[in-house]
Amino acid sequence: MVDFRSTQSTKVNLSEIVRLYVIENWTLDEVMFEMEQRFSQSKSKLSKDGWKRFLNTQETFDDFYFTCASEWAPDERGLYARSDKLRTELTCLSNLHNLSVRALNQFKEGKEDMGWAMMQPVYQTQEKVVDIRHHRQIVDIFAIIRLFYKDNFGEICKKMINKFSELASPLADNDLRKLIFES
Repeated sequence: MVDFRSTQSTKVNLSEIVRLYVIENWTLDEVMFEMEQRFSQSKSKLSKDGWKRFLNTQETFDDFYFTCASEWAPDERGLYARSDKLRTELTCLSNLHNLSVRALNQFKEGKEDMGWAMMQPVYQTQEKVVDIRHHRQIVDIFAIIRLFYKDNFGEICKKMINKFSELASPLADNDLRKLIFES
């Protein structure tokens, strides 16, 4: 097995490994075999546990998704220089946050019926949020769920999480958003 970290073209190897594993949906054994074939002269080897650690480490995927795949790329030009798609996605996230906070305030005031009524648009907005690829998507969702959790509204957190999980089921099996929503 190849120690890809000790080869000269580390960046290419990392991207290729991640591409095969995530995009092509290869199994761990298939990726290991392919890398072994390509770099058979390498003296350093990774064990199967080493490969699992590598593929379960978030840093492995950061470079691939943020630079190599050109998805979720940061945009330093500011909100008004962004594309219509990015502005629409950011608006969708903002709407989810605002609707959630309004419903949360009703729950805090003891108006449970009104709070649950105000959660319906939140659930509808969740459908749109699952499909976007904005770089703030996951962080914003965690923050919204955290708002409910810190105020001891665990039942609402569970319902939101279950809804996200349900809505993510049509996403591709190797889509990181699906893995996050379902975990």
